[in-house]
Amino acid sequence: MKILYTNFHHGSGGGHFTYINGLAKAMAARHEVSIASPAGSQLHAMAEADPALHAFAIDFSNNFKRLWPARRALAKILRDERFDIVHVNGSPDHRLVMLAMAGMGRQRPRVVYTKHNNLPISGLGASIRAHFATDRTICTCLEARRILEASPYARTGLVDVLLGVDTGFFTPADARQAAEARTALLPGLAPDTLVLGSNAGTSEYKGWLDLLQAISLLPFEQRNRLHVVLAGRPPAA
Repeated sequence: MKILYTNFHHGSGGGHFTYINGLAKAMAARHEVSIASPAGSQLHAMAEADPALHAFAIDFSNNFKRLWPARRALAKILRDERFDIVHVNGSPDHRLVMLAMAGMGRQRPRVVYTKHNNLPISGLGASIRAHFATDRTICTCLEARRILEASPYARTGLVDVLLGVDTGFFTPADARQAAEARTALLPGLAPDTLVLGSNAGTSEYKGWLDLLQAISLLPFEQRNRLHVVLAGRPPAA
């Protein structure tokens, strides 16, 4: 089977990168897997570096002038490659896939859509994508299912593929290992310091500023016992 994963993020992609990276590498063991993402993105670099994957540079832009050249490029890829499944992961790539499939008729690939967030679904665009360019929808959590059940995507058939942690692979460190790792990463912290960590990236919409604002409201004695660690690109000013 030939599968194309699409993603619109130009930078790291955060959870989208983790999700698609894991799926693509797992599925590549049995299927022919390609990834379409913006040139220069973390996902595109990963796909280019992996000999088991095929990489296509596509700009899933909301800009009208850039939208149509990207549509033509993606339409050619879909016609030439004849994918069985295209797995879309957000509104910009979903929209472009829908436009690129126009005119393909029964030769068009089946489209799977994954909802990654709890943002509400509304508007004509969502209805059009659900009706014309979605054959199945994946819910990554029960909140996503609740939102999708009340949306036009309910008609596509909802499948739960819940996110989680592979505790067989990511086994907890024992107390000594944890203490050594903490000291190496964060030297000089008092033993009773509570460390709050996030690897979701530093984009503002991730909400880490809310955490910092909440901590700033605490009395000094409590605030002084907290330490925040963020993994990602340095945030903007």
